[in-house]
Amino acid sequence: MKNNRFKQLMLQLQNKFKVTKKELIESVAKATGFIKRSSGKISGWDFFQLMTTEHFSDAAISLEGLCDVLRTINPQADLSAQALHQRIVSKNAVSFLEEVFSTVYKKFLSPVTEKISLPVFNHFGRVFLQDSTQMSLHEDLAQEFKGSGGGASKSSLKIDLIYELKRFL
Repeated sequence: MKNNRFKQLMLQLQNKFKVTKKELIESVAKATGFIKRSSGKISGWDFFQLMTTEHFSDAAISLEGLCDVLRTINPQADLSAQALHQRIVSKNAVSFLEEVFSTVYKKFLSPVTEKISLPVFNHFGRVFLQDSTQMSLHEDLAQEFKGSGGGASKSSLKIDLIYELKRFL
């Protein structure tokens, strides 16, 4: 049941991200320093797709598998597993994805926040929305992404999103 919920969530995310303009993603990639030159092997859009929607059908995909997925997205993006790993763990990649998610999240929250009357929140200094999820990763990633222990995967990723709503009202 939890797996079906996750798949439904990923389908919703894929549909939401499809409305995100490629030009916006590329401009954020350049602004955050993730993309330094236009002649690189991987674009911001390629990386964004790879990290958000393209590999969720296989939660335990290896870096080599991610490289294969990347080549299906863009045949010119021919990176080694080591090069992709270096891109994934870079500070610029984190800044890039944080900024993209923030921008996309603002876009999705706009219809909700427009319906909320501002006086409702006047009594509160800050209002937080929180959501979290967990996914198993390939065991080869255990050194960077430790698992939860017990009978669970030796490698897993937990994402906990806390979003301060009032700053966008």
